[in-house]
Amino acid sequence: MGTTVIDRRKSKKITTDQTRTRAQWQRLDAEYRLADKAVKNSCRNDKRTWIEDKGREAAGKNDSKTLYRIARELTGMSNNIFKCSTEE
Repeated sequence: MGTTVIDRRKSKKITTDQTRTRAQWQRLDAEYRLADKAVKNSCRNDKRTWIEDKGREAAGKNDSKTLYRIARELTGMSNNIFKCSTEE
């Protein structure tokens, strides 16, 4: 199994933390920041494709219950909007 973007970022962070000279730290920190941006872009793209897949799944269903459930899942709404209060 190959290394993932997250594993590469983690290894860059470890090597950055173990450096002794300031010049080497600056160079490794710049590499770490690029790896961090790559991880964030990858997460953003994964989330976008997941949402698109869920949207296609919802569009393919002719069942309104399933469509409603998927729409609520995508918007992050929960079933417990109105919570009961025990205060009197």
